[in-house]
Amino acid sequence: MNWVPKTKAITFLGGKTGEFIKAVLTKEGVPFDYVATRKETRTSIAVEEEANLPPTTFNEPGGPIEHQELVEILEKAKDVARESNYIVFGGSVPFGINKDIYKVLIQIAQNGNARAVLDADGEALVEGLKAKPFMVKPNRDEAERLLGVEFVSKSDVARAAMQIAEMGVELVVISLGKQGAVACYEGAIYDVASPEVKTKSTSVQATQ
Repeated sequence: MNWVPKTKAITFLGGKTGEFIKAVLTKEGVPFDYVATRKETRTSIAVEEEANLPPTTFNEPGGPIEHQELVEILEKAKDVARESNYIVFGGSVPFGINKDIYKVLIQIAQNGNARAVLDADGEALVEGLKAKPFMVKPNRDEAERLLGVEFVSKSDVARAAMQIAEMGVELVVISLGKQGAVACYEGAIYDVASPEVKTKSTSVQATQ
């Protein structure tokens, strides 16, 4: 019998959009917990043309998140950290929350003996790295912004992965879309090929 890991989604949810997300998660059988927010959960809308081109995405800003709502999500993170092996932190930081929030959350995970995985961009990524998460997964653009360089070849990406690893990250994965990914683990570089996948649909997403 194949082993299936247990997962649980933790998030902010508010308003009609939040109710919709709860209904979908419940219908799909996805375990989740959430903090109710006074502000409605934002929506991200993808507009796709008939041509075989990437969709254009319009992302609303999330938040603002109130202080008590933030306190509640931190308490939930502490509970999850004590019962988890890995915790994945990802997404943009909503208004009302400091950019060092991932640093705080990673430290909470570590205090609960859980390995932290970070998928973020900009200042949130910079601050999160200060807590030395187990793994980070920036895409090409995010890694370029982080290091202030432009990658010309996969060798550049490999050097970048090693540079990020030197910040105290055990596993670094820089995703490259159709070109796969470049990973750095225990001083070794891995060139990961991406399988060909036929896109069937682009769905409208809603996240806080």
